[in-house]
Amino acid sequence: MRGFPKRGTGSRGDAYRDALHALSRRPLTEEEVRKRLAAAGHDAASVESTLDRLRDAGYVGDEKLAVHFIAARSERLRLGPQRLLRDLERRGVAAEVARRALQLATDEHGIDSESTLRAEVRRRLGEPPGPVEMKTMRRVYNALLRGGFDAEAIRSQLSGYRFPEGSDDEVF
Repeated sequence: MRGFPKRGTGSRGDAYRDALHALSRRPLTEEEVRKRLAAAGHDAASVESTLDRLRDAGYVGDEKLAVHFIAARSERLRLGPQRLLRDLERRGVAAEVARRALQLATDEHGIDSESTLRAEVRRRLGEPPGPVEMKTMRRVYNALLRGGFDAEAIRSQLSGYRFPEGSDDEVF
C-alpha cells in the first residue's frame, strides 16, 4: 500500500504528521487514512486519536468528500448514480453517507443523471432517430450499464433510435 515508510513508533504526533502528508496529496476517506496509518505501523489508539483531530480540524469528512467526488466524477467522467455510489463504497464510505451525498450533490451542484445519460447517448450514437446497428446499440447499452445508469432509463433513451431495414428490433 502506498503511503509512508514504516516508522514503528506509533506515536500520536507522527501519526498526525503522516496523515497530513497523505491528505496533502489528495482527499481521503476516513477508512483510507485509517488503513494508511495502520500500514505505516501506527497503533490503533494513535490512529483513532489522529482521526478525531483531523475531523475536528475539518480535514476529513466522508460526506464532504463524497459530495465533491460525486460532483467531479459525474461531470468529468459522466458516470451514473449507481456507479458513483459503488465507487464510494469501495473507498470505504458507508452506503448511507454515500446516498446522502448523492442527494446533496443533486441538490447543491445540479447533478442530473437523466441529462448526463441523454448527453452520453447522443455522444455515442448521434441525434435520434438515426439508424443504429444492433451490435452498436448493445455495446452502448452495456457501456451505460457499467457506467452506473439505470437499465430502464437507458432503454428509454435508446428507444428513439431505429434499426436499419430488415433488422430484428429486439435488443435487450
